[in-house]
Amino acid sequence: RLLWLGDLAAMVRAFACTIGDLRPVRRSLLLAAATQHRSGALAGVGPHPNTLVVADYIPQWIIALDEYAWYSGDLDTAAVCWPTLQRALHYLLERIGPEGLVGPEEENDWWLFLDWEKREPFGCPVERRGSVTVLSMMTAAACESGARVADRLGEPRSAARWRQQAARLREQLCERCWDDDQNGFIDWASGSGRSRKRSRLTAAWAILANVGSAAQQQLALDALASSTSRLRPSTTGYGQYYNVEALFRGGRPQAALDLIRSYWGGMLERGASTFWESFDPAEDRADELQMYGRKWGLSLCHGWSGAVVAALAGHVLGVRPTAAGCRTVTVQPAAVDLAWVRGVVPTAAGSITIAREGTQVEVVAPPGITVTRG
Repeated sequence: RLLWLGDLAAMVRAFACTIGDLRPVRRSLLLAAATQHRSGALAGVGPHPNTLVVADYIPQWIIALDEYAWYSGDLDTAAVCWPTLQRALHYLLERIGPEGLVGPEEENDWWLFLDWEKREPFGCPVERRGSVTVLSMMTAAACESGARVADRLGEPRSAARWRQQAARLREQLCERCWDDDQNGFIDWASGSGRSRKRSRLTAAWAILANVGSAAQQQLALDALASSTSRLRPSTTGYGQYYNVEALFRGGRPQAALDLIRSYWGGMLERGASTFWESFDPAEDRADELQMYGRKWGLSLCHGWSGAVVAALAGHVLGVRPTAAGCRTVTVQPAAVDLAWVRGVVPTAAGSITIAREGTQVEVVAPPGITVTRG
């Protein structure tokens, strides 16, 4: 129906790892690029031109383009989107304020979505004031994604400039948004004050954007892995996907699998045959389909909640490309409490079959793919 750029970004690797056909992703990236404003901002939703700017969806489009080019090997489309990428990053970096972070919220005419809070109609699990921490984290990640695309297109100056900007953002995030008293990244900072609240989404993006020292990242992972931490929760499949991905990337595979079991498994236990837009395992069954202040407002088949299959393919099966187009891959199934794992991962170069039982791993790949065991 409508093309929301955040949903698109969450689903790129899901398309790559399940059906192996990235043409819908390519078309969506191009449709979104066609809606770019003169300012460099991208419309948060398409495919029709409109004035809605969703701040966090701009870095998400850049990250989606990077992942599309990596999994597909399609540099022609990356080249077509190159001017859009340049303008979008310029738009974000131009809005770095006096705190050295993207923002502040009060001085920009965008909508900062981040995620829905199911328990509060149209609410957000992240406190949004001043310079919102997770937006700067996403922008740092987008700079790194832009640099990787630049490398592949033979644009070394742009790549170096964006990597430097990413490093500066990470430095400012550590200086301004880390709270020693709470041992974590707070939701926002400004010249006049700092948040006292922390959220799971902010902690997850600290890992995904590689923000913080090794010790700070371990504290973020501890909080993400704990079901009793004081972090504000995620209730959508969108937010939970980033929590899962952060735990896997941060070296906490069992915690990631436990979250998949409790969240997505919890849906299945309640009779779901497709994954819902949002779910709260602690919620009373009489209210489980309530969303947006409407009793039956919840989508029961929602794309972003399917993004978790990318984590299953990339971590539980352990298939990760090491060259564009998946011509070379590493296979290293995560060490989790599963007696056996079997699956097929389609790629642009053919399908890879993986079977693990105990410590024994069998991999079958077509001749065009070079496999390295992790």
